[in-house]
Amino acid sequence: MYASSYSLHAAQALDDVPLDELNVACLRRWQGDLLKAGTSAHAIIKTRTFLSSVLTHAAESDAIPSNSLRVVRPPKKPETEPVRPLAPITVETIRGILLGAMATSLPARIRNGGTRARHMRRAYDVPDARSHKKTWGKACRRAELTRVPRPYDLRHSFASLLLAGGKTVHYVARQLGHSPSLTLETYGHIIEEYEDSPPIDPEAEIREARATLVAQGLHSEAG
Repeated sequence: MYASSYSLHAAQALDDVPLDELNVACLRRWQGDLLKAGTSAHAIIKTRTFLSSVLTHAAESDAIPSNSLRVVRPPKKPETEPVRPLAPITVETIRGILLGAMATSLPARIRNGGTRARHMRRAYDVPDARSHKKTWGKACRRAELTRVPRPYDLRHSFASLLLAGGKTVHYVARQLGHSPSLTLETYGHIIEEYEDSPPIDPEAEIREARATLVAQGLHSEAG
């Protein structure tokens, strides 16, 4: 994830710069150019994390005197809203709509198994990120949500279900690829909310949500 941030936001500007020229002035100019171009503070900080590890390793190997990026003040993180997980019934409603959209948008010969898998990409190109976002937005509006969540909120919903089920912070951190401290920072208010409640069974909650939608004719039983 951090390496991909470097590739996107730093490789073009810095890859051809000799290590000993990656000084404070050069790195400040690079970061300033990103800010002027509208790159988010979050993206810059992720890129800095990867770049700083490279420069630290170079300094420890005596390739450069020191890691100059440590002197360059990072951009200030904007205040973020607390995580708002989606309820299982909401997730399953969106899922059912998306599954229905996929089933009807694929060409009939692919839906019916008439096209071999190796030819599928040519017959039906994989949608790009913009198409995915558009499809997601349509599904959320069809679900009559007052606020269109981000697909990333599904990750928050997964973590919140685990916490509601009584899983430890360390367990959830491993599932997310986080450190326990970041998990606490992100989901502390969720942990506090569930503190005095008996643990739930996440799988049972999902099954109940699907059964409710199936009974209403809004969800197939598949999956």
